[in-house]
Amino acid sequence: MQSLFNDSELLRFRADTPAYGRWAHFAHGSSSLPPFSVFEAQRRWLDAEERHGTFRSLHLFKDELAQTRQSVARLIGAQEHQIAFLDSTSRGWALALAAAYDGARPVEVITTEHEWGANAMNLLYARSQGRIASLHILYDQETPASAQTVERLSSANANANSLPVVALQAVNPIDGSITQTQGIAAAVQHRDGLLFIDASQAVGQLPVNVQDNGCDVLVFPARKWLRGPKGISVLYLSDRALAMLGAPPVLDIASAVWQSKQKCLPYPDARRFETYEFSPGTRLALKAACDYLLAVGPKRVAAHNQLIREKIAAALQSSPALQALPSARPSALMTFRIDESSANPLLKTLEAAGINANLITQQYARWALQARSHNVLLRLTPHYFTSDAEIERLLQVLSGWPASLFVNNG
Repeated sequence: MQSLFNDSELLRFRADTPAYGRWAHFAHGSSSLPPFSVFEAQRRWLDAEERHGTFRSLHLFKDELAQTRQSVARLIGAQEHQIAFLDSTSRGWALALAAAYDGARPVEVITTEHEWGANAMNLLYARSQGRIASLHILYDQETPASAQTVERLSSANANANSLPVVALQAVNPIDGSITQTQGIAAAVQHRDGLLFIDASQAVGQLPVNVQDNGCDVLVFPARKWLRGPKGISVLYLSDRALAMLGAPPVLDIASAVWQSKQKCLPYPDARRFETYEFSPGTRLALKAACDYLLAVGPKRVAAHNQLIREKIAAALQSSPALQALPSARPSALMTFRIDESSANPLLKTLEAAGINANLITQQYARWALQARSHNVLLRLTPHYFTSDAEIERLLQVLSGWPASLFVNNG
């Protein structure tokens, strides 16, 4: 097991974080608190742009901007040509899916009840437009939905002529469970399909390596556990995906070569999914966030996150109504059933006490919530530099609320 951080390291991480201490932050799964280096990267760009103008500054930062791909690739075990930058995770995910329509094989999508809202809506819309031939939503029963995927892929009734696209969440947003991908990538490749993994709730919280999970498409934003800026996300495409996927629906000067008067050719690498317009400061800040995490150590972060989760869970043991939803392989993402009428008042009470938290409603996870006959969850997402004082402040507020307002998860 990786060693946990000692007190001096934790003090340094907190001192590195300008916003730390102003709020007890339990919303790292929505937008974490960036370290100084992330802001410094953005300031360096703005200072240069103010002094030299955009065009000259782009020339000055050319090498460093190129190194952003190197930092991202190193973080997730990829190669530079497999990395694309987009403005949002859902946009990258949807563009990769749309590029699958470009082939001759009808697209068959297999996903689970845990699919995040934006991805699910893109799937439903694509089905309504006839762009995907079939959509299978697997629900947790005695066998986890992710494990059922292998069964469906190998079923005798499977359409041998289809292009199977399996879409999974690396960390289920409903209960924080870490998805088991063992065997899924091999089953997908056996059918010559594609494995999509949304790692929005994983990268920065847990070690993520595309060679280990065998995915073909992986997406994640900078702003969540990675502690980067808002407004930039990563799209990873394996060499299999780059060969199998066509071009996205829209091309740009930055994504294709205009070869002749009558012909253009999309780039063969992941750049074909990018646009010409981007924020250089934001891209430099993404590099800073990746470099910071690599220096801290993703495996040590994961180990300390597990400790933080266990501390909170242990402190809540005395109140059954306040126990997190059970999780087979728990991460630091914790959710609690709460009466719908109490959700917003509780959030406001937490805010008044200087605590950041979030709610998950059906807009974000309708399939999973409806399967459980529930409308809203309280989500708490601490991170490795969360302090005992922050946990105590949180517990004081939660323990002051009547247990009847929480739905017993036992």
